[in-house]
Amino acid sequence: MIWDIVVKDAHKLSQEKNYRDCKPELAIEAGYKCVYCCIHESRFGGIRNFHVEHFKPKSKFPNLINTYSNLFYSCSICNCFKGNDWPNNHSDKFDKPFYPNPLLINYFDYISVNPSTGFILGKTVTTNYIIEKLYLNRPQLVNERRFYQLMNQLTKNLNCLRELEEKLQKLPKEKKAEIFDSFLETATSVRRITQLQVKLQSISPYTIPQISK
Repeated sequence: MIWDIVVKDAHKLSQEKNYRDCKPELAIEAGYKCVYCCIHESRFGGIRNFHVEHFKPKSKFPNLINTYSNLFYSCSICNCFKGNDWPNNHSDKFDKPFYPNPLLINYFDYISVNPSTGFILGKTVTTNYIIEKLYLNRPQLVNERRFYQLMNQLTKNLNCLRELEEKLQKLPKEKKAEIFDSFLETATSVRRITQLQVKLQSISPYTIPQISK
């Protein structure tokens, strides 16, 4: 679970379009992840459980309600926690509560992740405020981050297992038979887990046509 700057098509930035029709495009831009907590839609029930987020709340900035540059892809939980909150405008010092624009700021640069616990901590007043306000250390997210770290470690281990597998193949027949079966079973399981994770992250559980039936 890694945050990224959201990249929008430059031709769309000033576009005015009914925000309700923008969700599929916003999902693609966001890499199918929530702009705030970074959870992938495949881990959260798909596009139906995600909202079109008005970065600057529509209740306070009604003139931006359909401005494409103000729209982002957010999970329903983060969207509800943020609501109409807009404590301050941007500050380059990050010394007060505000929401950095995901088009300009990579949240990951201002957040530290504990890989063993999955908890995150803000490096600034600003990001600590966001973490608390949006409850970014809620149990599901903590466990998702731990899972993400473990998957990264498994991928590294898989590369080591491949090297060991090659060495095992060169052992004398009687010695190889002794350990090869158990090793092969472990290596196969790890390989399947990593392949499944890649597959899960590359699919969308539900599409707009499917949930509109």
